[in-house]
Amino acid sequence: MLPFIGTKTGDTTHTCVLYRDGVPYRNATFVEERQRRGPLAYTKRDSTGWRPPRAYKRCVIQSYARGGSVQGLVSGKQYTFTGEPANFDLWNNYNFNRILDSQYYLRWNLNDLFRANTEVLLKIKDQKVNYGEALAEARSTIAHLGQTGKTLLRCYLYARKGKWSKVLKELRLEKKHKFKSGKEASGRWLELQFGWMPLMGDLKGTMELIQEGFRKRNYRFSAVRQITSDITGEDVMSPISANPFNHIVGSGQQITKVKVYAEVKSSELHSLTQIGLTDPLQVAWALVPFSFVIDWFLPVGSMLEGLGATKGLDFVSGTSTTALKFRGTAMTQLNPSTVKNQTGWFETDVAVEAMERKVLTSFPSPMLYYKSPFSTSHGISALALFRQLTR
Repeated sequence: MLPFIGTKTGDTTHTCVLYRDGVPYRNATFVEERQRRGPLAYTKRDSTGWRPPRAYKRCVIQSYARGGSVQGLVSGKQYTFTGEPANFDLWNNYNFNRILDSQYYLRWNLNDLFRANTEVLLKIKDQKVNYGEALAEARSTIAHLGQTGKTLLRCYLYARKGKWSKVLKELRLEKKHKFKSGKEASGRWLELQFGWMPLMGDLKGTMELIQEGFRKRNYRFSAVRQITSDITGEDVMSPISANPFNHIVGSGQQITKVKVYAEVKSSELHSLTQIGLTDPLQVAWALVPFSFVIDWFLPVGSMLEGLGATKGLDFVSGTSTTALKFRGTAMTQLNPSTVKNQTGWFETDVAVEAMERKVLTSFPSPMLYYKSPFSTSHGISALALFRQLTR
């Protein structure tokens, strides 16, 4: 958290003076620090060493006046205003309404919370393999990989005999070792992305699952998922219709974290859940043509997978936490209904740090959320898929 100015919750203030043409015009109150904190409750460890988590929330806002000047008309006469105007009032206003509620506690980023809830369930499931989907796609997968396997085998045999020209021919490469542009290169990309990687991941996961063994009964474990989002001044301050000039410039981050503690109730059922044999909805969705494209921006598959992630498990405890840090500068003018045709502004450095932790009473529910589809891998895959469809 920020270095505190005050020693307890509340406001730390000082008297500020606004000058008009060098003459004191208005005395007001400048808030240097505003602290808010929820009830603080301590919990003790039990005989096993377990200490239940506790709910908590806190917010600290700090501001420092940098000065400035504003020129404008009052009753038809031109004046220059200097000094230190007040903050957090109606006539010289900036706010944090988009990240803080009316009590100055942090607002939750619901999209990030939905994503963290869903993805922590996938971690709980500990899905190393997915036999349910792999078995349903077995025919197309085997046929798809068979041709590539034969090509790789022939390349290996030719390479062993030193017939490099035939290796290049099998790989459909030119003698200069450059891929041909167009459909062949895009087809092999899709073959790697949607053919080899899922199968190799399933095989690797199977070996790890055998080596580790399925989770034993009453084994307690935890899973955590954290989402980080960048924020700007536009994400912090709501525009003020009465004074549209006022704004905040700055940057920061907000994190959303979900942590869940669970115990294995049925090792047999949880083992089936791990290998993907208890999720018919997930299997059905995976077989829908181009379902993976929808999952790029609206992960329906992840939500369906999360629905059965806790089978064979007992909920122990958990927390949802959000925290934010922001630094910026507020640019403000005076009340436009009093001072007309204003030019210039006052600057105030601002900083906000806030957090809230809630205690879960059950497993979180998987929810739909939005994620950006414009990643590099998604873009390349989309172009390659388009080339395949236009062959």
